[in-house]
Amino acid sequence: MRAIGQEARAIARAEPQRAIWGVKRLLGKTYKEALEHGELGRMVVTVEADQENGRCMFALEDRDLRPEDVCADLLRHIRAVAEGQVGVDLSRAVVSVPAYFDAIAIGATVEAARRAGFESIDTIPEPVAAALAYDLPLTSRPVNFLVFDIGAGTLDVTAAEVTRTRPGPAGLACRALKHTGTTRLGGLDIDDRLVAHLEEQMKLLNLEAEDRHALRQAAEIAKIELTTKDQTVIRARLKGQECVYPLSRGELEQVIDDLIQMCKTQTLAALRGAQWNPSQVERLLLIVGPVAMPCILR
Repeated sequence: MRAIGQEARAIARAEPQRAIWGVKRLLGKTYKEALEHGELGRMVVTVEADQENGRCMFALEDRDLRPEDVCADLLRHIRAVAEGQVGVDLSRAVVSVPAYFDAIAIGATVEAARRAGFESIDTIPEPVAAALAYDLPLTSRPVNFLVFDIGAGTLDVTAAEVTRTRPGPAGLACRALKHTGTTRLGGLDIDDRLVAHLEEQMKLLNLEAEDRHALRQAAEIAKIELTTKDQTVIRARLKGQECVYPLSRGELEQVIDDLIQMCKTQTLAALRGAQWNPSQVERLLLIVGPVAMPCILR
């Protein structure tokens, strides 16, 4: 029996070697690519190269799982929850994907949806899906939307014209003028940067994988707390002893300044691609957790 979501997160605190997360960034990637991009260092679970195609594979005690298998489990769970709410079997799905997913990653996503039991599958860029999900009081006049979507692992920025053709979410038409972004910028990267900073400042050398996971969880909690507070204290039990480090919002922002500048660069690129100046943006949609950080809102 596989745990999913918050249940899995709770188990991961005690048994991080059994936890698989951040899997979207591994879809369609070979082991070599993931290693070169620094995707594997944050994980405790063993990741190996699939002997068939060289892609990433999670090696657990009792079985091997590919990223598509994990995503299929997630989509199967989502499908079951949705079917329970609407009371009918669901065989068709529109799955949102990062705007900058390549054909291999999109194909892996579609394969995961097929394994989850969906028979008819379409994909849509995540920023476009976000714009359509908001049942906004629009008219037949096109409205200029800028969608800034930063999640755990990807940043997507889309400049689009959105028009209402009929009532309800299905009555929105979205014409994307420009997609920008990167599949290597999100909450995971902020956590990576903060963990490396803490290891340096606290002189934590050669941490075991389990200790590094504990430090990462403490860093993530601190990051979230600093969205509403100026100061916090990081506490983690490492190498058998309690470690404490006071962290300010200003220090965090210095540590991730280049990531924030990257967000700005991608946003300006979307505006240029749509041939808009900032004053022409009529609606701004800020999507997913990291947008709550004051340095991103600014």
